[in-house]
Amino acid sequence: MGFCPFLFWYGQNFCVQTVMFPVASSKIAAPVTLVQISDLHGLNYGRENERLIRQIAAAEPDLICATGDMYTRGDASGRRIAVALLRKLCALCPVLFVPGEHDREPGYLRELSEAGVLLPDISGISLEICGTALCIQGCSAAWFPPGCDWSERYRVDDSEAFRILLCHIPRPDVFPNAGVDLMLSGDSHGGLMQLPGLGSLYANDQLLPERQNGDVQWISGAYGQGDWMLWVNPGLGGVPARLFNRPEISVIQLCPAGK
Repeated sequence: MGFCPFLFWYGQNFCVQTVMFPVASSKIAAPVTLVQISDLHGLNYGRENERLIRQIAAAEPDLICATGDMYTRGDASGRRIAVALLRKLCALCPVLFVPGEHDREPGYLRELSEAGVLLPDISGISLEICGTALCIQGCSAAWFPPGCDWSERYRVDDSEAFRILLCHIPRPDVFPNAGVDLMLSGDSHGGLMQLPGLGSLYANDQLLPERQNGDVQWISGAYGQGDWMLWVNPGLGGVPARLFNRPEISVIQLCPAGK
């Protein structure tokens, strides 16, 4: 019987789940499969992350987006693991990356670029996949001034393209009128422990944040932002103390409107 708690803990922390999220838009000509990963923090799933790579490949992605903190600051071994993983994923399809607060060293970003990883910024990267025009921007900020509005800074003149903003920190309130269709973020680790009926135990420097009256929380999953969506990936690594919040590969299905 003593082995059962260990199996439960192991399953909650090291068995990666694949979560599907459909997004419909009139800007999508044909289905596009986008895989998001985040917050690996230098973890290995199988030898050289082969188990994780197989699980990602099984989704048959057209595009992979990694939204930061793929290793922990100062962890040289974790950095090598992160670079190796993203390099191998480039063999599947285009891979785009935006840094978190941990993995933003210029040398690391240069390694990723040399490995074939795309590093979007404010100006965005334009891609055409399955007949659909995509414009993917990246925000590398790890902190935002109180009350800031960067809508104009991130606005681009491309109304035909489906616009995706990659930003490690889930702060859609910073880009309310930027014309984005979908924002992908991480950082929160899904609050680590999810309590049935109460939500996250601790996130955003708060105890039971989703029970705080008047405070908007972006911790895990989908959030509507007017006519656009935010998806927060709960991550793959970090402190092994997850509960009802398994590490996740997000598979985002971009579909034509009405499909």
